[in-house]
Amino acid sequence: MDLICKMYGGYIGEVVRKTSGGTWTFEDAFGSGPFITLNLSSGAKIFPPSKVWKRLNYGPGDNVWSYFKVVTEEFRK
Repeated sequence: MDLICKMYGGYIGEVVRKTSGGTWTFEDAFGSGPFITLNLSSGAKIFPPSKVWKRLNYGPGDNVWSYFKVVTEEFRK
């Protein structure tokens, strides 16, 4: 499951990065260890692999397509 989240989250994040600019890092974002983080050029931080994990564990309510649309519209270059 971890590998799938990283693969799909990485794909989503790369598409966002190409449209919005940014860099990948590992950050202790929530005080519980490092998270794969996409730091966007706007200063925002998003966590695509974590979003994929939520979708797989909590179901359609955590829609990845809606997440992608909001992020790309909100943080476009």
